[in-house]
Amino acid sequence: MVPSLAIPAEASAFAVPTFDPAVRRTFVGASESASLFGLNPWKSPLELWMTKAGLIDEPDLSSNERVKWGKRNEDTVAKGLAEDYGWQVRRVQRVIPHPTVANMACTPDYEIVNHAKGPGLLQVKTVDSFTFRQHWPGKEPPINYVLQLQHEMACTGRAWGILGVLVGGNQGLVFEYERDLATVRDIEVAVAGFWASIAAGVSPDPDFRADAELILKLYRQVTKGETRTLDDPELETVIAELVALGEAKASCERKHKEFRARLLEAIGSAEIAICGDWEVRSREVPEVVVPVTTRRGYRTLNILSRVASAAESTDAAKAA
Repeated sequence: MVPSLAIPAEASAFAVPTFDPAVRRTFVGASESASLFGLNPWKSPLELWMTKAGLIDEPDLSSNERVKWGKRNEDTVAKGLAEDYGWQVRRVQRVIPHPTVANMACTPDYEIVNHAKGPGLLQVKTVDSFTFRQHWPGKEPPINYVLQLQHEMACTGRAWGILGVLVGGNQGLVFEYERDLATVRDIEVAVAGFWASIAAGVSPDPDFRADAELILKLYRQVTKGETRTLDDPELETVIAELVALGEAKASCERKHKEFRARLLEAIGSAEIAICGDWEVRSREVPEVVVPVTTRRGYRTLNILSRVASAAESTDAAKAA
């Protein structure tokens, strides 16, 4: 059983800024726990591995509006829920290492103190109404948030915790969880195994759907003159499908432009048009000057058919 530990005081040697990338790289945090199981919608197992191995930078979320306003509203939500439920809460937000598992830590939002059940944790979330409807099945928290709270209880020794959520800016919800020893153990084992894989240099296999953007960033450079023969029938199918998708995309874009032009010609300058079961609304978007930005580098793929090229060469030779 995980021992119940005192939350470190402000003077703790590990009381460092939680946003310091150099520090965050040294441990698996609570919000990253779900990535170990492939259950984090924002960070895949491969991205987590590449980040902790120092091969890519920690993502900078300081300019993300959702993150920024979520942080700004944390105190308001915590105080509001404390008032509604008669809690006493205090802010924690320091790095708290696991007592026995190396490189496992957490940065809790708040602690609930002087409670009949003993001290507990409060993790605050702000969610817009659309996200709540679409991604909170049965109006229950997503699994990655539940794992985050269990991870925090594992590190702090707390026996219970609450996910406090503000939905749509005007609905406060609370979800209480006890520390689940089986889940805690699974997380501890996964963290230990993760760092063992870092030491061995063995990364997780990529999920090409989840990791597409990451892979595009990793393979930007080209070694001029290098030719690689890929003896892989599956890749041949992938290449053929990629070509077909590219052609279909170009065809769809042409059709989209054509149908859009046809509709605009029929609408004229009207703001609203009615056609059978359809209502079309249109608005004019004014011209604006867009500041000059730096285009990020990227990799091009120009796919040619070797069969077609060989056939063309043969035809050229016959003509000669």
